[in-house]
Amino acid sequence: MPDRRKTTVDIRELVLQMRQSDTDRAVQRATGMHRQTVKRYRSWAAAQGLLTAAPLPALAELQQLVAATLGEPKPPQNTSSVEPHRATVQQLRQEGVEMTAIFQRLRERGYRGSYSAVRRFVHSLEPAAQPEVMVRCRRPRKLGAIRVNSA
Repeated sequence: MPDRRKTTVDIRELVLQMRQSDTDRAVQRATGMHRQTVKRYRSWAAAQGLLTAAPLPALAELQQLVAATLGEPKPPQNTSSVEPHRATVQQLRQEGVEMTAIFQRLRERGYRGSYSAVRRFVHSLEPAAQPEVMVRCRRPRKLGAIRVNSA
């Protein structure tokens, strides 16, 4: 079940596997999930009281429990650490200053991020230059120009 979200049915089957086995490695072998994923779901299921001998809730109730307690994963950071220095970066790029010099000047002004963040930020400000396209055309050879040695 790699590279996809776990459905409520998957979580129910995982909890059933956890009830039958004491080790995360055994559950990993049975389900094919990564051991850290099994560990995370085991701690969640224990906190919700799903690993006891009581019967599991119905799928609808389990789905509500999953939605209420597991929640959605946080989205990745979308704002750059260079964003507070946008005006400075734009002014320096208009003056023709290279990215390494911009990075050094920002460091002098208290910027604590990386050079890679500055480079990504500058690339997001400036549209990528379209490469010049060159098409090479060749004329086909004439059939009479091909020599064949006959023995």
